[in-house]
Amino acid sequence: MRSYQEEDRHLVDYRLATVPGLPDWGESFRGPHPTGSGFVAFLGAAQTFGRLCAEPFPALVGRALSVETANLGHGGAGPEFYLQSDLLDGVRGASVVVVQIMSARSQSSPHFRSDEGLMAGVRVADGRPMVAEELFEELLEDEPSAVPEVVRGFQEASVASTIELLKALAPTPTVLLWFSVQVPPCQVSQGVDAREVLGTFPQLVTADMVEAMRPHATAYVECACTIGLPRTIVDEAGRPSSIVLDYRLSRPEQYTVTTDNYYPSPEMHLSAAVALIPVLGPLLQLASTA
Repeated sequence: MRSYQEEDRHLVDYRLATVPGLPDWGESFRGPHPTGSGFVAFLGAAQTFGRLCAEPFPALVGRALSVETANLGHGGAGPEFYLQSDLLDGVRGASVVVVQIMSARSQSSPHFRSDEGLMAGVRVADGRPMVAEELFEELLEDEPSAVPEVVRGFQEASVASTIELLKALAPTPTVLLWFSVQVPPCQVSQGVDAREVLGTFPQLVTADMVEAMRPHATAYVECACTIGLPRTIVDEAGRPSSIVLDYRLSRPEQYTVTTDNYYPSPEMHLSAAVALIPVLGPLLQLASTA
């Protein structure tokens, strides 16, 4: 799977830069990165990274609060991504860490082993490379009665990993962020289509899961909106353009998209920043007097 910068070079310059303390990662994360301590760090997936957005919510928050930020968002990331690597070295010196609630599909479970806490992985039963969507496609075709058990496996592991991540960040204050086009759903769909079962981002995460995570964070912020979606994909000059999606592994399918209805729009990023600012402000003030 290629990086967003490779895929979207014709649309957005993500200004990737090396994170201080993480030289082995090279230019994997959006800059600019903090030059000192007292910054706000952001952990999350494509929504935190800000795919197809010139100025994602971490940058908006930083400008509004006059504070440096470290955007360590990474496409396809789950909580394991930050636990299985040295990435937490990148938040040392942070005054607050915002942790986006990430997809449970990017999570190792009894039936799926994720590669480094990302979307790609292998089916435990036979070691075949695939993503969760392909796992559910085959389950729905061959053993539909097993779907609820497999879903629970992803969900329970995701809650455990998120709580472990929040604990690993202590004693630094943490803000757990729900950023989606919908409020946390009560349950996963029982449909016959894999995408319907997974649902929208964060896939497979329900309200009960969020409630289990919340007590382990200092604060919780919820931003659920669809403002600005769907939107026509345009280049930096405002001309209509497209992206190619090809995230499947066992049966690759490439298709061109000219209208985006998945990644948060600039308006949604602004809404997330507006929701975070009144929570982060007092936490930063408290940290400065500690």
